[in-house]
Amino acid sequence: MGRQRLAELLAIPAPAQLTAQLIVVAADTMFRGLTNETIITLFLSEFATVRKSTALKCVRALSKTRITKLLEAYISGDGQRYYNVIHWLDLGVSAPKDIGKAAAEKAIRKEWPASAV
Repeated sequence: MGRQRLAELLAIPAPAQLTAQLIVVAADTMFRGLTNETIITLFLSEFATVRKSTALKCVRALSKTRITKLLEAYISGDGQRYYNVIHWLDLGVSAPKDIGKAAAEKAIRKEWPASAV
């Protein structure tokens, strides 16, 4: 899967559990290649598993600066927002990077035990 193809793959309608699994197993470098708009679209998914996997992957793979920008963009709108996204992004912004990353990895292993982290 090419770096530019992850966004295309995530845009294809698929069962929520499959999309969430794809997010957690995607290489961090491929995930970093997603635009903020693509990531925010995933945060707004109607499926909690997709939102949670995306937020956890952000904490694990992205810089604090980018997580901060995503959190600010996510909460600035007038539409519906989901607490689980805010919870995990806030951890990524507030905690030292190594602690946030370890917490995200632990949550991913618990939720998706077959995933290679």
